[in-house]
Amino acid sequence: MLGIHIAVGFGLISLNLAAGLLGGIAWFRKQPSIPFWYLLRAAQASVFLQALLGGLVNDRCGLGCLVRPCRRIGHRGMLRYAATSQIG
Repeated sequence: MLGIHIAVGFGLISLNLAAGLLGGIAWFRKQPSIPFWYLLRAAQASVFLQALLGGLVNDRCGLGCLVRPCRRIGHRGMLRYAATSQIG
């Protein structure tokens, strides 16, 4: 799973770089660019996929904690974990 997360990360960087370059060139030339929008949509989808995979890789309880609170730590444990993970 970590390998997939890393591969998607490289794809994410590549797509965003390509979209940025293509959009910058089109903006500089003051020409609309249809391929830019397709690249931008693909880049946004890769960001979503990367965030989803990051949640799966870093999930301590398994896949279920992404959808509902984990039985091992319960609702209060999830709230405590979420609060402390934002601090440090």
